[in-house]
Amino acid sequence: MRFLSRDRNHADRKQEGRLRGRVRKFAAVLLTGGAIVAISAGVATASKPPSHKVTICHATGSTTNPFVSITVDVASILNGHGHSGHDDIIPAFSYTDHHGVTHSYPGQNLGTDYNGSSGSAVLANGCVIPAPPTDVCPNIEGIQTSVPEGDVVNADGDCVAAPPADVCPNIEGVQTSVPVGDIVDTNGNCVPQPTTTATDVCPNIDGAQATVPAGDIVDASGNCVTAPTGGQTQPPASTSTPTAGAAATPTATKHLPFTGAPTGKLALLGLALMLIGSAGWLGGRRGGMFDQKR
Repeated sequence: MRFLSRDRNHADRKQEGRLRGRVRKFAAVLLTGGAIVAISAGVATASKPPSHKVTICHATGSTTNPFVSITVDVASILNGHGHSGHDDIIPAFSYTDHHGVTHSYPGQNLGTDYNGSSGSAVLANGCVIPAPPTDVCPNIEGIQTSVPEGDVVNADGDCVAAPPADVCPNIEGVQTSVPVGDIVDTNGNCVPQPTTTATDVCPNIDGAQATVPAGDIVDASGNCVTAPTGGQTQPPASTSTPTAGAAATPTATKHLPFTGAPTGKLALLGLALMLIGSAGWLGGRRGGMFDQKR
């Protein structure tokens, strides 16, 4: 009986131990499962994508049509296995997660060069790569969309410094200014400046006098002469021509000064004497002027 009691007690203890072990295992399973569920729930909650859409340029791999414009959910960009990390052009955007926290995405390939245009330009152009700009100066490094200031395009199509303007096209060479003594005429040519002849008021004096020299006057002949003493000035000669029929100004008769003898009477006396002498001479030759034939 004593042995049976021992065996029964031993079996009970063994059964109780097994039961406790199963309870511990079950509790451990419950704890582990709860942790796994909690972790999974946390991951699922954290990775829940925001409900935002964004338009991107999706790379097609085609050379003729390398991009197409599509609108996708933000989640397809943030998961890392979607558009992000590929050749797509993605704009920068902001989004808010389920906790209310705002995040920013910096964009992708926005600064990448696509045949002379940036990714931003391609995105703004509807995901079509713009045609490369025309380079008007192939001889200058880089792309010039217009001729640089101060340059011209030569016959070879290169941009070169513009030559200085020729202000005298009629004179050989390039004149950047009008030569001294020349003027530009109405035809745009440089010609000698015409000389202006000053009026010479004193033709009898060497050189051209614009005014009568101090102390001189202009005489009747139009010459500059020394002014007479006493302050009198001689009026200039009149250049007017008297009209036809105008009476001539009588000229005053100058009388010879009286010498003390009446020259007129003496002349008459001499003439009478000459006549008397002639008559006597004729009478002597023919017997007298009044001799009559007998």
